[in-house]
Amino acid sequence: VMRKEAGDLYVNFPLNQSELLPDFRDNAAMLEKILAITQMIQDDSRCRLHKIQIIGLASIEGPNRHNEDLSDQRAIALKNYVKQHVRGLSENKFELYGGGEAWAEFRDQINDLLIDTKLQSKHPTLTRLDLQRMMDIIDNEGNLDIREQKLRRINDGETFKYLLSTLLADQRNSGYLRIYYDRVPDSRADIINYALELMTEKEFENACELLQTVKDDSRSWNALGISLYMTGQKEEGIHYITLAAEQGNADAIRNLKQLNSHKE
Repeated sequence: VMRKEAGDLYVNFPLNQSELLPDFRDNAAMLEKILAITQMIQDDSRCRLHKIQIIGLASIEGPNRHNEDLSDQRAIALKNYVKQHVRGLSENKFELYGGGEAWAEFRDQINDLLIDTKLQSKHPTLTRLDLQRMMDIIDNEGNLDIREQKLRRINDGETFKYLLSTLLADQRNSGYLRIYYDRVPDSRADIINYALELMTEKEFENACELLQTVKDDSRSWNALGISLYMTGQKEEGIHYITLAAEQGNADAIRNLKQLNSHKE
């Protein structure tokens, strides 16, 4: 049941459409979140992106064959949007599923109403007898098109009309996305962090020795520059602090300004 999966990212589609519209319902905020998370993982050298799994779904209304195709197209639409807006994503990172009609979601919604009287009070049109009839049809009718037709006949169609405007309306948010990745151990970061601890204890020579082993990593440059400067290697120290400042390191920029002010 996708709607109860914690942390899932999902977008909404208009009824019977597979075009992904950023301005439809809450899509703008969700798409921004999806792109930000994906790009962050893609850009982080400590992360290894395994796959982006996308599951398309359609609501239970309409012919099953059509809805299977619709769910496929919705998954493709979300994939294309992500691939278009995230740098460096290859096609083989995506794993797409067309989940067809969201019967599991719908059954779960009906079951929630049966067991939660407070929730049921929000839908007084749906009696317990109607809810149980729906559950029996879902559980015992294997043909999905016939299953839908049986639901449509409950109370001469009035129950299904109500479902269309309530529970089934939310089934149209049917593009789910999950991202699978690992965090790769970063031994260089461990070295830099340990060197910084040594510098707080004024052990600049030991820190400098450690940082020399990772001096090709730009993250080390500011700390290496300081440790060099503090051990008497001022010219080389300023060189590394300058390199870090040119990379946009805020601490290095401040350090460089302070050193220049002392020169003046």
